[in-house]
Amino acid sequence: MCTRCSAGQVVEVQRRAGAFCIRHRRWHYGGEEHDVRHRASYRRAERCIAGTLWRRGVALGTGEIELAAELLHVSDPMISEGATCANRLRAWYPEAVSLAEFLTEPWACQFLAARTIGSEPVVALIESSVAAVRDGGDTDLEHIRGAFRANGREASVTAPRRARDPYMTIVNAGRVRAFVRKRMPRLRGAFLKHNDARDTEVS
Repeated sequence: MCTRCSAGQVVEVQRRAGAFCIRHRRWHYGGEEHDVRHRASYRRAERCIAGTLWRRGVALGTGEIELAAELLHVSDPMISEGATCANRLRAWYPEAVSLAEFLTEPWACQFLAARTIGSEPVVALIESSVAAVRDGGDTDLEHIRGAFRANGREASVTAPRRARDPYMTIVNAGRVRAFVRKRMPRLRGAFLKHNDARDTEVS
Protein backbone atom coordinates (compact mmCIF):
# COMPACT_ATOMS: atom_id res chain seq x y z
CA MET A 1 0.00 0.00 0.00
CA CYS A 2 1.12 3.58 -0.66
CA THR A 3 2.54 4.79 2.68
CA ARG A 4 0.64 8.05 2.39
CA CYS A 5 -2.57 6.03 2.31
CA SER A 6 -1.40 3.95 5.29
CA ALA A 7 -0.13 6.93 7.35
CA GLY A 8 3.50 5.83 7.09
CA GLN A 9 2.95 2.20 8.05
CA VAL A 10 4.12 -0.70 5.87
CA VAL A 11 0.91 -2.47 4.94
CA GLU A 12 0.43 -5.29 2.44
CA VAL A 13 -3.02 -5.77 1.00
CA GLN A 14 -4.68 -7.97 -1.59
CA ARG A 15 -7.06 -5.86 -3.57
CA ARG A 16 -8.15 -4.84 -7.03
CA ALA A 17 -5.21 -2.52 -7.55
CA GLY A 18 -1.71 -2.48 -8.93
CA ALA A 19 1.46 -0.57 -8.18
CA PHE A 20 0.29 3.01 -8.74
CA CYS A 21 -1.68 4.93 -6.11
CA ILE A 22 -4.27 6.95 -8.03
CA ARG A 23 -5.14 9.02 -4.96
CA HIS A 24 -1.60 10.26 -4.32
CA ARG A 25 -0.30 9.76 -7.87
CA ARG A 26 2.71 7.75 -6.68
CA TRP A 27 4.39 4.51 -7.68
CA HIS A 28 4.61 1.96 -4.84
CA TYR A 29 6.02 -1.48 -5.48
CA GLY A 30 8.71 -3.71 -4.01
CA GLY A 31 9.24 -1.47 -1.01
CA GLU A 32 9.91 1.64 -3.13
CA GLU A 33 7.85 4.76 -3.67
CA HIS A 34 8.39 7.41 -6.32
CA ASP A 35 6.59 10.13 -8.18
CA VAL A 36 6.10 9.22 -11.84
CA ARG A 37 5.84 11.06 -15.10
CA HIS A 38 2.99 10.46 -17.56
CA ARG A 39 0.56 9.89 -14.70
CA ALA A 40 -2.45 9.63 -17.03
CA SER A 41 -1.13 6.41 -18.58
CA TYR A 42 -0.49 4.95 -15.12
CA ARG A 43 -4.05 5.83 -14.05
CA ARG A 44 -5.43 4.08 -17.13
CA ALA A 45 -3.34 1.02 -16.30
CA GLU A 46 -4.69 0.97 -12.73
CA ARG A 47 -8.28 1.16 -13.95
CA CYS A 48 -7.62 -1.73 -16.33
CA ILE A 49 -6.17 -3.85 -13.52
CA ALA A 50 -9.12 -3.08 -11.23
CA GLY A 51 -11.64 -3.69 -14.01
CA THR A 52 -11.03 -5.85 -17.08
CA LEU A 53 -8.03 -7.79 -15.83
CA TRP A 54 -9.47 -8.41 -12.37
CA ARG A 55 -12.58 -9.97 -13.92
CA ARG A 56 -10.30 -12.25 -15.95
CA GLY A 57 -8.43 -13.39 -12.86
CA VAL A 58 -5.33 -11.40 -13.77
CA ALA A 59 -3.72 -9.22 -11.11
CA LEU A 60 -0.37 -7.78 -10.19
CA GLY A 61 1.48 -10.78 -8.81
CA THR A 62 -0.23 -13.50 -10.86
CA GLY A 63 2.55 -13.35 -13.45
CA GLU A 64 0.98 -12.05 -16.65
CA ILE A 65 1.81 -8.36 -16.14
CA GLU A 66 5.34 -9.09 -14.93
CA LEU A 67 5.94 -11.30 -17.98
CA ALA A 68 4.57 -8.61 -20.28
CA ALA A 69 7.02 -6.11 -18.75
CA GLU A 70 9.85 -8.58 -19.35
CA LEU A 71 8.84 -8.96 -23.01
CA LEU A 72 8.79 -5.19 -23.46
CA HIS A 73 12.15 -4.88 -21.73
CA VAL A 74 13.67 -7.47 -24.08
CA SER A 75 12.31 -5.53 -27.07
CA ASP A 76 14.36 -2.43 -26.18
CA PRO A 77 18.08 -2.87 -27.01
CA MET A 78 18.93 0.38 -25.19
CA ILE A 79 18.00 -1.06 -21.78
CA SER A 80 20.42 -3.16 -19.74
CA GLU A 81 19.74 -6.89 -19.69
CA GLY A 82 20.31 -6.97 -15.93
CA ALA A 83 17.27 -4.97 -14.82
CA THR A 84 15.29 -6.42 -11.92
CA CYS A 85 11.65 -7.40 -12.17
CA ALA A 86 10.69 -4.31 -10.15
CA ASN A 87 12.68 -2.00 -12.43
CA ARG A 88 11.21 -3.54 -15.57
CA LEU A 89 7.71 -3.23 -14.17
CA ARG A 90 8.16 0.41 -13.25
CA ALA A 91 9.67 1.30 -16.63
CA TRP A 92 6.97 -0.45 -18.68
CA TYR A 93 3.94 -0.46 -16.39
CA PRO A 94 1.27 1.11 -18.67
CA GLU A 95 2.46 -0.84 -21.70
CA ALA A 96 2.79 -4.09 -19.73
CA VAL A 97 -0.79 -3.80 -18.49
CA SER A 98 -1.99 -3.13 -22.06
CA LEU A 99 -0.03 -6.11 -23.40
CA ALA A 100 -1.36 -8.41 -20.67
CA GLU A 101 -4.90 -7.23 -21.39
CA PHE A 102 -4.45 -7.82 -25.13
CA LEU A 103 -2.94 -11.30 -24.83
CA THR A 104 -5.62 -12.47 -22.38
CA GLU A 105 -8.52 -11.51 -24.64
CA PRO A 106 -10.64 -14.57 -25.58
CA TRP A 107 -9.49 -14.69 -29.21
CA ALA A 108 -5.80 -14.54 -28.15
CA CYS A 109 -6.26 -17.30 -25.57
CA GLN A 110 -7.96 -19.46 -28.18
CA PHE A 111 -4.99 -18.93 -30.50
CA LEU A 112 -2.40 -19.57 -27.78
CA ALA A 113 -4.20 -22.75 -26.73
CA ALA A 114 -4.23 -24.23 -30.25
CA ARG A 115 -1.15 -26.41 -29.84
CA THR A 116 -1.68 -28.14 -33.18
CA ILE A 117 -0.50 -25.01 -35.01
CA GLY A 118 3.07 -25.25 -33.72
CA SER A 119 5.17 -22.57 -32.09
CA GLU A 120 6.03 -20.18 -34.93
CA PRO A 121 2.55 -18.60 -35.30
CA VAL A 122 2.52 -18.04 -31.52
CA VAL A 123 5.96 -16.45 -31.71
CA ALA A 124 4.69 -14.16 -34.47
CA LEU A 125 1.59 -13.21 -32.46
CA ILE A 126 3.55 -12.27 -29.34
CA GLU A 127 6.28 -10.46 -31.26
CA SER A 128 3.73 -8.45 -33.25
CA SER A 129 1.73 -7.63 -30.13
CA VAL A 130 4.78 -6.37 -28.24
CA ALA A 131 5.76 -4.07 -31.09
CA ALA A 132 2.21 -2.76 -31.55
CA VAL A 133 1.75 -2.01 -27.84
CA ARG A 134 5.10 -0.20 -27.78
CA ASP A 135 3.99 1.93 -30.74
CA GLY A 136 0.71 2.69 -28.96
CA GLY A 137 -1.59 2.19 -31.94
CA ASP A 138 -5.10 0.85 -31.32
CA THR A 139 -5.55 0.40 -35.06
CA ASP A 140 -2.41 -1.71 -35.16
CA LEU A 141 -3.75 -3.98 -32.42
CA GLU A 142 -7.00 -4.35 -34.31
CA HIS A 143 -5.05 -5.52 -37.36
CA ILE A 144 -3.40 -8.19 -35.23
CA ARG A 145 -6.79 -9.37 -33.96
CA GLY A 146 -7.82 -9.93 -37.56
CA ALA A 147 -4.58 -11.58 -38.65
CA PHE A 148 -4.36 -14.34 -36.00
CA ARG A 149 -7.40 -16.60 -35.74
CA ALA A 150 -8.08 -20.02 -34.26
CA ASN A 151 -11.21 -22.14 -34.52
CA GLY A 152 -11.16 -25.44 -32.68
CA ARG A 153 -8.03 -27.32 -33.77
CA GLU A 154 -7.51 -25.07 -36.79
CA ALA A 155 -5.68 -21.75 -36.82
CA SER A 156 -4.80 -19.24 -39.49
CA VAL A 157 -2.37 -16.36 -39.86
CA THR A 158 -3.25 -13.94 -42.63
CA ALA A 159 -1.31 -11.10 -44.17
CA PRO A 160 -1.82 -7.68 -42.56
CA ARG A 161 -3.92 -5.10 -44.33
CA ARG A 162 -0.99 -2.68 -44.20
CA ALA A 163 2.00 -4.62 -45.48
CA ARG A 164 4.37 -1.76 -44.78
CA ASP A 165 3.88 -2.20 -41.03
CA PRO A 166 7.13 -3.84 -39.86
CA TYR A 167 5.67 -5.34 -36.68
CA MET A 168 3.20 -7.33 -38.76
CA THR A 169 5.89 -9.03 -40.85
CA ILE A 170 5.64 -12.68 -39.91
CA VAL A 171 9.20 -13.59 -40.89
CA ASN A 172 11.24 -11.23 -38.73
CA ALA A 173 14.19 -12.28 -36.60
CA GLY A 174 14.66 -10.22 -33.44
CA ARG A 175 15.30 -10.12 -29.72
CA VAL A 176 11.69 -10.79 -28.79
CA ARG A 177 11.46 -13.70 -31.24
CA ALA A 178 14.50 -15.41 -29.72
CA PHE A 179 13.19 -14.80 -26.20
CA VAL A 180 9.75 -16.23 -26.99
CA ARG A 181 11.12 -19.31 -28.74
CA LYS A 182 13.18 -20.26 -25.69
CA ARG A 183 10.33 -19.73 -23.26
CA MET A 184 7.27 -20.99 -25.13
CA PRO A 185 5.89 -23.25 -22.34
CA ARG A 186 6.25 -20.46 -19.77
CA LEU A 187 4.58 -17.89 -22.05
CA ARG A 188 1.67 -20.11 -22.94
CA GLY A 189 1.24 -21.14 -19.33
CA ALA A 190 1.28 -17.57 -18.04
CA PHE A 191 -1.20 -16.13 -20.52
CA LEU A 192 -3.56 -19.12 -20.35
CA LYS A 193 -3.65 -19.92 -16.63
CA HIS A 194 -6.45 -17.41 -15.98
CA ASN A 195 -8.85 -19.24 -18.33
CA ASP A 196 -10.71 -20.94 -15.45
CA ALA A 197 -11.32 -17.54 -13.89
CA ARG A 198 -12.66 -16.26 -17.22
CA ASP A 199 -15.59 -18.65 -16.92
CA THR A 200 -16.92 -16.43 -14.14
CA GLU A 201 -16.23 -13.13 -15.89
CA VAL A 202 -19.11 -10.70 -15.71
CA SER A 203 -20.09 -9.27 -19.09
